[in-house]
Amino acid sequence: VVLLLDVLEHLPSADDAIHEISRVLKSGGSLIVQIPFLYPLHDEPRDFSRLSRHGFAAIADKHGLDIECCNAQGMPIETAALLTNISISKLVLGWIARKEPALIFSILAPILILLINLVAKATSCLVQQDDFMPYSYQVLAKRLIK
Repeated sequence: VVLLLDVLEHLPSADDAIHEISRVLKSGGSLIVQIPFLYPLHDEPRDFSRLSRHGFAAIADKHGLDIECCNAQGMPIETAALLTNISISKLVLGWIARKEPALIFSILAPILILLINLVAKATSCLVQQDDFMPYSYQVLAKRLIK
């Protein structure tokens, strides 16, 4: 078993990494991977790419891996809430770093973030599962038996 949690986006070539994983996996061996999709840049400058489920499937297929399961994480409203909350947090951190007068408004950030989360959760419970705008994918792939 190979386990990669939020790693592929930090490698210059996801294709090369999947090639090597396929090479070392025994026939029938598993690859468990989580890859961010709609998520801000992080750990810069070593944040190179985002793969959609289709992009990952193409690479996996090229290297003899069969995708058994690919789960999108985050419905559109949840992903939008996540990105909004990250943006608010980044804004407040910027105010702190620059000692801006607007810092006084940062006291509202926890309340705003809580409200955004509650609205997103309530809304996501009312709609059908939709993988249109996930923040990440969780994938289980197996090396094809040769």
